[in-house]
Amino acid sequence: MSGTVVLSFDCELGWGRIEDGGWRHLEAEGLYERTLPVLSRVIETLESRAIPSTWAFVGSLFEVPDPAALDHLPAAYRAETERFIHEAQPSTRSLDSLLPAFRRLGPMLDLGSHSSTHVRARTPGSDTRTMAADFELSLRQLERSFDRPVTSVIFPRDELDALDEVGALGSFSVRVPGGHYGTPSMSGLDRARLVASRALGPVPPAVDSVLNSGNPAQTGSLYFNWAIGSGVVRRIRRLLHGRAVDAVLRDAALTGAPYHLWVHPFNLAESDRLAADFLGFVDRLAALRDASKLTVEHMAGHHARTLPSR
Repeated sequence: MSGTVVLSFDCELGWGRIEDGGWRHLEAEGLYERTLPVLSRVIETLESRAIPSTWAFVGSLFEVPDPAALDHLPAAYRAETERFIHEAQPSTRSLDSLLPAFRRLGPMLDLGSHSSTHVRARTPGSDTRTMAADFELSLRQLERSFDRPVTSVIFPRDELDALDEVGALGSFSVRVPGGHYGTPSMSGLDRARLVASRALGPVPPAVDSVLNSGNPAQTGSLYFNWAIGSGVVRRIRRLLHGRAVDAVLRDAALTGAPYHLWVHPFNLAESDRLAADFLGFVDRLAALRDASKLTVEHMAGHHARTLPSR
């Protein structure tokens, strides 16, 4: 009995740090400039290994929004967004240079939205209507860029306040938080418990469900990132993460259960070792698939197979 591994990417570059202005520091460090060649290698590897994956893009990565299209944003966030558009380097705010490579993935790429500007329902002055409008804008942006409709949705920071409102915009697969997610409001003790559960307990399989909107959803199983902290902390995190990845591949092959791993591309530019570990993971996925030990799918493909009546 072979299981399934689903792979998704939350792709935002500096758009993800508009709210706190953190993009400036990361841009100065060269993080976003380093992300582009790393992303190019990831795309080439996925293409050569024929690995399907979901890419949830901030729509404005490919199409700079007209100022009038930002009327739905809270005033302060809109001002920061316009400042970001005018002041950020192209490598911080745009993926135009990689659009041909992404398009070459064809049906292996499940086109996902991560909103248009990465505004959240919990951004000061925002609400669920703001989120719905931002996602609606992203659907138009991404459809124009890729010449096909969006088929999956991943919410910024996995905040699901506008789940029903965004779900009413179309038919999508949605990634929702699972038991191993952390939240910004967690206490230090809760975070310690979460880390311990990840290190000592089994990685949870993905759980599929149908939302109130009728759209299918899947929980994430494991965030592919250990490059947090420094020195011995990072080495320990890498060891524990490697064990978790091994467990996912083993358990998917043995139990037949689905597992969902997700990635932030800029994390892969934070550490050469993390990028190498991820590319090695893709190679292992391809080898296990070719040996008929597991199946690799993206979110939309998985739900089309498991929930064909939706």
